[in-house]
Amino acid sequence: CGKRNYRTATKDDIAKVKALIEKGYTYNQIATELGISPYFVARIKHGRYSINADGTLKADDLKTKTYS
Repeated sequence: CGKRNYRTATKDDIAKVKALIEKGYTYNQIATELGISPYFVARIKHGRYSINADGTLKADDLKTKTYS
């Protein structure tokens, strides 16, 4: 069992992840479907990311995120 190679999540993945979550897919199923890590699926679901200038996603530090 080796480490999987996932592609970098992009802003185009945000809507896809949210749609699959609403359909009841698990993080691992979404990760397999889209080729991104389950970690980033969770980050997208909970809004804990920012978008880099090149369109890739960056995980935000949980301590800096504010919720309203």
